[in-house]
Amino acid sequence: MELKTIIGPDLLCIFDSEEQIRNMKPDQSKLVGLPGHGQNVTAKGKDADCISRSFFPKLLVAEDPVCGSAHCQIAYYWSKELGKTEIHAYQASKRGGHLYC
Repeated sequence: MELKTIIGPDLLCIFDSEEQIRNMKPDQSKLVGLPGHGQNVTAKGKDADCISRSFFPKLLVAEDPVCGSAHCQIAYYWSKELGKTEIHAYQASKRGGHLYC
């Protein structure tokens, strides 16, 4: 597994598979020590262009259910990676939600 990271307002971590994102159980106490306001994780999606989750323990939000601001960074990454100007993202939180960027 090769993990890519990008720092912007949030730390963006790009994983190899959708399953890694869906099955993630991050330790919130360790996320607090990482750079960025929050930590976003993403991978290429199966039914959407990408899948993601967003964690903001520094802001006392363990997991944002569907984070529009995080997708400014996530969609930008995937638009370059996939060569697309429109990205369909799925945030795989417990509630879940689709974003069209």
